[in-house]
Amino acid sequence: MTKIKTISSDISYFIPSSDRQIRVIEDEYEVIGFGYMQGEDPYELIEIDLDLTDFFNALESNLKGDTQIERIDNAIWCYHNYDVLRADRTLTK
Repeated sequence: MTKIKTISSDISYFIPSSDRQIRVIEDEYEVIGFGYMQGEDPYELIEIDLDLTDFFNALESNLKGDTQIERIDNAIWCYHNYDVLRADRTLTK
C-alpha cells in the first residue's frame, strides 16, 4: 500500500558556491523530493529527482554540512561524481 505524504514545504534555494538552484520538498518529517539545475533561472520549474532524493536520505547522516541545504548540495556533488565514475567505467569495458 502506498503511503500518501502531505507536503509541508516546497522551497527553492540558490547556492552561489555551486552555481545551482535546488528545489526541496518536505513533509513534516523528512525530505520527500528534491532536484536541481545549474545556474539561476527563477522562471524554470526544477524537476524532482527521486533517485537523488533516495541517495540523500540514505547518506544524510554521513554528509558534511551544518544545514540540511548544505548536506543536500554535498549529496548532489557526491551523486554527480558517482555518475561520472560509473560512466567512465562503462566506456572502458
